[in-house]
Amino acid sequence: MYDLKIGEKIFGFTVLRREYLADVFATLYEMEYDKCGARLIFLDREDENKTFSVGFKTIPENSTGVFHIIEHSVLCGSKKFPVKEPFVELLKGSLNTFLNAITFPDKTVYPISTRNDKDYLNLSEVYLDAVFNPLMKENKSIFLQEGWRREISPEGELSYNGVVYNEMKGAYSSADELGDTVALSMVFGDTCYGFDSGGKPEVIPELSYEEYLAAHARFYHPSNAYFFIDGSVKLDEILSLISSYIKDYERREVDAEIPDVSSVAKKEATCEFEISSAESEENRGRTLLYYLGDRYDKTVDSAAFDIILDAIAGSNEAPLKRAVLDSGLCEKFSVYYNGSRLRSVISVEFQNVKDGAEGEIVSLFESEIGKIIEKGIEREHLLSAINHIEFAQRERDMGSLPLGIAYNISVFDTWLYGGDPAIPLSYTELFGKLRDLLSGDYYERLLERLILKNDNRAKLTLVPSATLGQRREAEAKACFAKELLS
Repeated sequence: MYDLKIGEKIFGFTVLRREYLADVFATLYEMEYDKCGARLIFLDREDENKTFSVGFKTIPENSTGVFHIIEHSVLCGSKKFPVKEPFVELLKGSLNTFLNAITFPDKTVYPISTRNDKDYLNLSEVYLDAVFNPLMKENKSIFLQEGWRREISPEGELSYNGVVYNEMKGAYSSADELGDTVALSMVFGDTCYGFDSGGKPEVIPELSYEEYLAAHARFYHPSNAYFFIDGSVKLDEILSLISSYIKDYERREVDAEIPDVSSVAKKEATCEFEISSAESEENRGRTLLYYLGDRYDKTVDSAAFDIILDAIAGSNEAPLKRAVLDSGLCEKFSVYYNGSRLRSVISVEFQNVKDGAEGEIVSLFESEIGKIIEKGIEREHLLSAINHIEFAQRERDMGSLPLGIAYNISVFDTWLYGGDPAIPLSYTELFGKLRDLLSGDYYERLLERLILKNDNRAKLTLVPSATLGQRREAEAKACFAKELLS
């Protein structure tokens, strides 16, 4: 364990904050690199699993999937590690317990975890060299391989190809992926959350090599970097390594503003989703309701709403879920709260809706919410949900996911937006507050505000189609042929 003082300088970083977080048995240090302004969090705690990550705020301005393609590309070789697929080689020979890269709607994160000190430095250096010195800047073939390219088969068939293009083409054949993407675009409009950061197959070919390079140069700068270190690390070694990669960069203003949205852009829409020709289209439709929620800093309300959903829809015997399923209007029903954005979203989905019952199922849902509010949510159900969620937090059982990786992703829920990164790692006071609120009608009023009286709602109807896949292929070929002729 370390004893760093506020104002202390270490390998170019200045310690700005020190706070002991009892709930995670760690001292949180916030630091900033003096020259370029890179941010760093060090969670000093006993854990043989050592975590490192570097993340960047990446704000898509369209659905070309540029940051998804860059995420793939930087791991295709770098200045110091010029092998074709260093990521694959690492998976073969490393002692890692976690090794990945993740593109989110507003950030891209490169996390690793390992129990071995030497492996920790090796993996960290590979990732640092990848994000700051990737071969993609000089080798266009990486863009063509990982992003998209045009191809003509020996038989004269026209097609697009590419790792990300094919990945997203597969994703869009899923009703789950399609529905979520379209509904979010209805809620958030032309903002980073309204675009698909993974890339829409029909839009990906609009991305040029020059735009791809410009996006990397703009966002993959240390002034826009968020470093995270966790566990029983040798701090001098990892900070020295990071410093060696960012010491020559000057501080720069990176235009990475995330626009807030306070009202829903579009209220209702209908679109098709793909099913096979062998499947029946009867009673296969889906109805989605997406509600715009609160900003990230409404911590108590966010936690309380999660508890409400667990109490009223967390199992088939919970009152809301039971009422919807017993109606016979749909076969599956789910409701989720996603707070990992500047502003949260509540998603409600009815699957395999009885043909013609789209309006009826929404009315039933709203009616049942009204009944629950009027009657009051069972306090024993709420208390059970609070206890269950708090127990999971205290047990810190993440399955196979290293704890440091979970903490890394969690702190971004506030840190990325200028909030306090300690909040997602502190919960004793929060759960105490949630129990105190059981005595009034706080939970009912919150449910009423975020669902029943929330006009910022988008409704999406998904209609099954056994011919959609064929039509998409034909449209892609027609677009390709038009490009060849132009």
